[in-house]
This record gives sequence, C-alpha cells and structure tokens, in this order.
Amino acid sequence: MDVSSKTVILINLGAALALIGLLSVRFGWL
Repeated sequence: MDVSSKTVILINLGAALALIGLLSVRFGWL
C-alpha cells in the first residue's frame, strides 16, 4: 500500500467516527 491509500483510509475512518459521534450526541447515546 502506498501513502496515499493509507491517507484515504484514515480520512474515511475519521469521517465514520465523526459521523457516529454526531449521531450518538444527537440521539443522546453518550
């Protein structure tokens, strides 16, 4: 894997975690 692929994966993971966090806060799960 090259650096660009790893960067894309990290960005996708970060976006997914951010989305889950926002949903959790919105629905009061946290």
